[in-house]
Amino acid sequence: MSSSKQPAPKATFKLSNDKTTLTNTLEETRNQLEAQRAELARQATQEQPAQPAQPAQPAQPAQPAQPVQPAQAAHGKEAGKVLKPTKPDPFNGTTTKLQQFLTECRAYFKYFPIRLTTPTSRVQFAVGQLTGNAATWFKPVLRK
Repeated sequence: MSSSKQPAPKATFKLSNDKTTLTNTLEETRNQLEAQRAELARQATQEQPAQPAQPAQPAQPAQPAQPVQPAQAAHGKEAGKVLKPTKPDPFNGTTTKLQQFLTECRAYFKYFPIRLTTPTSRVQFAVGQLTGNAATWFKPVLRK
């Protein structure tokens, strides 16, 4: 009689299928993150068009560069500094939670129209919310 237990063939097959499913899910999520990173990089280059030289014009009242939020007008601060919204839940790479994470990030960005205005600042913030496999996948991008 052997005292070592071998996993049942059915259990081994299920573990193998679970591993394959998880590997595929992780790869799909990594590809989605890469595509989003590329899209953000593309948008960043499009948002910085060359400014043509403009002839001198008579002085006019300065127009705000961005719309003034009610909290800014009242306190001279971004709405996020006054209202202190919660940060998006950390994202660990679960494919089914990606859209929720992105939606939470977009909502959070609206509270900080000055601090989180550029694609670079938004990506840097979002990277800080990555955990687990999602953070691991993003490390090579940060090293570039």
